[in-house]
Amino acid sequence: MIRALVITLLLASGSAIADDWADELSATTRVEPSYPYLAAAMGMTAVCRASYGIDDVGRAFDVCVACNTGLERPTPPRAQALASQQFVQAVEVAISQWTYSVDLAGYIGVRTEIRFLLADQSPDLLPDPPGMDECRGPQIT
Repeated sequence: MIRALVITLLLASGSAIADDWADELSATTRVEPSYPYLAAAMGMTAVCRASYGIDDVGRAFDVCVACNTGLERPTPPRAQALASQQFVQAVEVAISQWTYSVDLAGYIGVRTEIRFLLADQSPDLLPDPPGMDECRGPQIT
């Protein structure tokens, strides 16, 4: 049986972990990322950060995502790497569907933090957020 899941999107208010990193911009349309099935089955948590711009029609572009993952139990490295990449892809797919007001067109450097945590897990299992110093496209840390 698959456990229930919780995905938290953090903006500038509401969480000490994101207060110094995420922006207060609100998308007019927001699609929540899907919790990767393999990661959920392994009890994997993640903290992902994304940086992107908003184009002239209010869509995200140049999306760069980095994720740090945490595990409840030992897992083979290959399975862990695959599940980690699935977090990155889930965030990229979700953000590519977000829309913003055209008043924000041309805004560069929008920052968002997303946490993946199963409903029965303690927030203590969340890893530290990834660094985004030299984001060059999709990556996992």
